[in-house]
Amino acid sequence: MTKARRESCEYADPRSYGSVDGREYLFGKDKVRRYWNVWRRDKHRCVVCAVYIPFSEMEPDHIIKRSAGGDDRAENLRTLCFLHHRGSEGRHA
Repeated sequence: MTKARRESCEYADPRSYGSVDGREYLFGKDKVRRYWNVWRRDKHRCVVCAVYIPFSEMEPDHIIKRSAGGDDRAENLRTLCFLHHRGSEGRHA
């Protein structure tokens, strides 16, 4: 994301962006690194259906939801595809 694009966003806060492999993401740098490590640990695949997922399309999922007391440690995160994380099958994953 270019600087001009970042400044044009109403919600843009430079502290909320992180960069991995030359790309920028709307997470803090520590979260981007954590998600990157989880994505690599899960071999770049959805843990439910095993489909390959590029990092830019990764859906980090909390095994124990944060609302239930879960945290952002890598042990509590897993890689899911869009279908299993946000789609109709997400409730069954």
